[in-house]
Amino acid sequence: MVDTTARDVHSFRINGSIYTGVLKQDSFYLYDGRGRILLRLPGEYLFSFEFKDYNGDGYRDLVFEVSSNVPEMMDVYLYSPSRRGFRELKDARKFPAPIRIKGTPYYYSYHKGGCADMVWASDLFYIHNSAAVALGNIQGEECKTEEGVYIYKIRAGKKRLVKKLPIKTIYTYKGGKWGFIDAYWKKYYKQFC
Repeated sequence: MVDTTARDVHSFRINGSIYTGVLKQDSFYLYDGRGRILLRLPGEYLFSFEFKDYNGDGYRDLVFEVSSNVPEMMDVYLYSPSRRGFRELKDARKFPAPIRIKGTPYYYSYHKGGCADMVWASDLFYIHNSAAVALGNIQGEECKTEEGVYIYKIRAGKKRLVKKLPIKTIYTYKGGKWGFIDAYWKKYYKQFC
């Protein structure tokens, strides 16, 4: 019987097992192939979901788009082949719109900070023991008296300024700030590891 209260339903075979996700107005359910509930989450802030390989390990993970004023904010549940189940990626929401740096275990994010997106940030991060861990941060200030691009190294949650660039630097890149962020993390990510 089809559940007419479902907003979104997807099934996928992972590592030989079928998983079905059902997103309703007030909750999300993940079922195994026998119809057992493996995961139940409140659904009021979950906009949509998909099975996709988030961490590049060859297995599809469970990725939710979260309703927020920050675009591409996500909740992520990583598939664990040894457990044949999913584990929450802690702090995934801190890193919206993540892009993996090809050939590396590192990602960078982008998030608006206000002032019509003229205050923004990007974080370099990686995944360790089912947690997203920040290594670096770029902050763009185009709207304040202290305009500039501020680049920080992060260790144990503490930020240390390593470089300040004039804000006009971002305009020398195709795509402006997005081009700058992409080029900077791809070129310098090793300096933050």
